[in-house]
Amino acid sequence: IINGFALPLKQEHKVFLVKVLLPLHKPRCLSLYHAQLAYCVVQFIEKDSTLTPQVFDALLKFWPRTCSAKEVMFLGEVEEILDIIEPEQFKKIIEPLFKQLAKCVSSPHFQVAERALYFWNNEYILSLIEENSSQVMPIMFPALYRISKEHWNQTIVALVYNVLKTFMEMNGKLFDELTANYKLERQKEKRKEKEREDLWKRLAAVELNPPNDRDPHILSKTPLTNFMTKRELPAGYGLIAPANSVGDKSSNFVRSIINGFALPLKQEHKVFLVKVLLPLHKPRCLSLYHAQLAYCVVQFIEKDSTLTPQ
Repeated sequence: IINGFALPLKQEHKVFLVKVLLPLHKPRCLSLYHAQLAYCVVQFIEKDSTLTPQVFDALLKFWPRTCSAKEVMFLGEVEEILDIIEPEQFKKIIEPLFKQLAKCVSSPHFQVAERALYFWNNEYILSLIEENSSQVMPIMFPALYRISKEHWNQTIVALVYNVLKTFMEMNGKLFDELTANYKLERQKEKRKEKEREDLWKRLAAVELNPPNDRDPHILSKTPLTNFMTKRELPAGYGLIAPANSVGDKSSNFVRSIINGFALPLKQEHKVFLVKVLLPLHKPRCLSLYHAQLAYCVVQFIEKDSTLTPQ
């Protein structure tokens, strides 16, 4: 039927592609009919190349997240489409296409990574990449360089080295720039990681002030603890102390720590919010440090909106 569609394609034929064929990539049983489905999709693109971006958007929308076998099938279909794509249409999909390929190359599942790297064995695709190397290389380089140092499978590492060698031959100047930039970014990341570790060590070293000699029920001379008995004082009070108090330094670097939390938040960070910060809303003297506490809570929600109900 699709082979017999007259040109230009009618609107109802395009609707059939978008509403019927492309959603068929979603079911788990895709393997039962994927070859036929991919053939039909390729036929549509051969008849109307302007459908290419729309097809790629749908494939990325339905891209499998947990099924490696389906991911390999998707990669095979993408290569079939790239085999017949026009250079002008290729330019329109460079960014989303190669961002997805970078994710696939980084996959711990070696078959997914291997299938993605095989794209560089296709001469036509390689020619398209070479024509657009200034756009493709910055997207792919960080993932490839990282994998060349870290991937567990030596076959994948060998394929990655071949791709990097190809990039170097395509555009040696850009390759050198990307290498230098990547190493610089890695150094920055290591510095930030060390700063976070140092801040956590400082946080661990924070201790409650010693009891006041004049009154056994008073824990310190700060405005906060002058209003709180030992029984009322929640754990971690010194982390959110009011301004101009002994705990001001603690407050400042706790806020800086929260600002520096990497995403996604680790479980211990969420526990810190739930077990330490949120209980600080209970004391009667909340007004003494509420501004600092609210700031910290908002920082957590900005970093992970799923914490809002909690």
